[in-house]
Amino acid sequence: MCVKVRQKFILERIEAFGAIDVKPGDMEFDMKSKLYYKQYDIDYKVREKGNAIHKADRMKLDLFYDPFRRASDLTDIEVGLKGTTGHIGSRRSNG
Repeated sequence: MCVKVRQKFILERIEAFGAIDVKPGDMEFDMKSKLYYKQYDIDYKVREKGNAIHKADRMKLDLFYDPFRRASDLTDIEVGLKGTTGHIGSRRSNG
C-alpha cells in the first residue's frame, strides 16, 4: 500500500544523517542487497466509514542508501566537470 507523504517529512529524515562520507549515520547494512537502510514509523490517520478515524500502526518510511551508485554518480559528475581536457594520456610528451 502506498500513501502520499509530505516531502518535508522525508527531507527531515534524510537531512538528519548530515554529510555522508563513508557510513551514513545510524543506518543498518544489508549484506545481501549491499544497501544501507533505515525504517521510520509514520504517524498516519485512516478515516473509516462514517466519521471514525484511527491511527495506522503499520505505516513505515523506508530509506535506502546505495554506496555503489553514489560512487558512480560522483564519478559521472567529475567526468562532466572535467570534460575532455582531463583524460589520461591526452597530453603526450615528445621527449
